[in-house]
Amino acid sequence: MRKILSLFTLIILFCGFTNGPKSADEQKAMVTINGFYDAMSDFAYDKVSDFCTNDFCAIDNGTYIKNLDGFLEMLKTYEGAEFDIKMDVVRSSFDGKSGLIILKFDVDIKSGDEKMHITALENYVMHKEKGDWLIAFIQSTPVEA
Repeated sequence: MRKILSLFTLIILFCGFTNGPKSADEQKAMVTINGFYDAMSDFAYDKVSDFCTNDFCAIDNGTYIKNLDGFLEMLKTYEGAEFDIKMDVVRSSFDGKSGLIILKFDVDIKSGDEKMHITALENYVMHKEKGDWLIAFIQSTPVEA
């Protein structure tokens, strides 16, 4: 009987907690990522840089964006739109001064009468600077919902 209870307990531990507790680094990095998208949603261009490293770059749907200025130029094409963003962490890994977060990213965009939904897998390379996690690189790949 004791063996059955032990086995049952192990099964619950391994299967019941598929999304273990978030690390402190993951939580802090997600504060940065959320702040980044809040600033973007408000079109507060001067605030977006608060969440990025100086050498920020991105790949969006196969297009390489070599710096934050280029990213902000792309963002300006959506000016006036409303964003409803949902993010779920798929995986994260942190090691001292660098980290990686993979997110399932869903956004509903409304601009006038036009509506668009995008589901993507996104990779965020994070660097720790002065105690804060900043975004160094984003790769966004659209996927089927």
